[in-house]
Amino acid sequence: MEALRDIAIDPVRRSSFEAETGYRTSLLRFSPAKVALEQAAGLFDEEKSAVVSAPSSTLIFETSVGGTVFPVDFNLEAEPDLPARISVIIGPNGSGKTRLLSNLALAAFDSSKGDEPAKWGNLRGGVEFSRILAFSYSAFDDFDIPGQTRAQRQTFTSQTSSLGYRYFGLRDLQNATTTGSRVTVPLKTVRQISDDFRHAETEAREMDDDSLRSCLTRLFEDPSFAAAGYRLPSAENDENGDLRRIFRQSSTGHKFVMLMTVQLAAHLRPGSLVLIDEPESHLHPPLLATFLTILRTLLDGRNAHAIIATHSPFVVQETPAKYVRIISRQVTATTVDTPSIETFGEDIGTISREVFRLDTRAGEFVDTLRTLADRYTLDQIEARFANGLSAQARSLVMARQARRR
Repeated sequence: MEALRDIAIDPVRRSSFEAETGYRTSLLRFSPAKVALEQAAGLFDEEKSAVVSAPSSTLIFETSVGGTVFPVDFNLEAEPDLPARISVIIGPNGSGKTRLLSNLALAAFDSSKGDEPAKWGNLRGGVEFSRILAFSYSAFDDFDIPGQTRAQRQTFTSQTSSLGYRYFGLRDLQNATTTGSRVTVPLKTVRQISDDFRHAETEAREMDDDSLRSCLTRLFEDPSFAAAGYRLPSAENDENGDLRRIFRQSSTGHKFVMLMTVQLAAHLRPGSLVLIDEPESHLHPPLLATFLTILRTLLDGRNAHAIIATHSPFVVQETPAKYVRIISRQVTATTVDTPSIETFGEDIGTISREVFRLDTRAGEFVDTLRTLADRYTLDQIEARFANGLSAQARSLVMARQARRR
């Protein structure tokens, strides 16, 4: 490296180039390149590793999701003995959760100054990430990726490993077509998804086979895998492709969580930022909790962070309130709040009411109970339900009938 006069280990030579335009806008345009340069010295000289700047414990992002610009802050503090490293965004449909994640991914990846990065938003707090891993497994996914033209997108999809941004989803970006200004992206076939699993499993084993094995062991301990008759193949049988056979035969939810697990194990690096859009779409709550445990274990082991956009109170229940953000939108004005209660371990009903702002008086079941209360006695209504009325439903009926007397 010294013979090459590499600026990574030569601070004097580095300082002589820092004022050059190409240094800032080309060499260090993308955040992963900045992180690599910061960490390079420590890889070759342990005494220099101490000079690598520690990231701020707070990430502040200013962006717009279709209206005015607003700030949102994420707590990156990894507090011992408490579930950390996962931040959660919740909000009603149409509030801009997915757009916020997409903008954050692009802004965190491309930290250069210019019109294109500026339209995604601005990062504050001096936080840089070594990799951006974006997961969006929805058939309606419109998660933006770098590159506005077809050529730029093809370059991006063919060089994602070296660029430091990885997109994981159902869209087949490599076979996208462009007609005028319209880009059409087909969905992946079942075979392509199986190929994604095979490639990720291979890379994960090469990366850290013990870590992958530990994650899969925890995953297969979930009761839903046992109920489906799936057992984690032994290390010897893994070589025969038994895990891939289980993947091909499994349900949609099991495929999703297995694929996410091996992709994370394969591509997560120290300093990565993981963005996941609505993981609950495919997962029963207990399996969702298992996935969160696996995700948090990987993040802890590799000093990385994740942000999840969700509609699930179960995800919020697994997350301390200081890591939860509530986004709401009124026409063009977007605001971000924090929960008014401690969410970690709280009752699901309380979270639904206080955090998701669910008004039980507006539920369809309330109208049904009111109609029944007007027509029948309490005993008659109880008899209509196999297990009788719940405590809440009974109180609603009794209150309705008491007011009519």
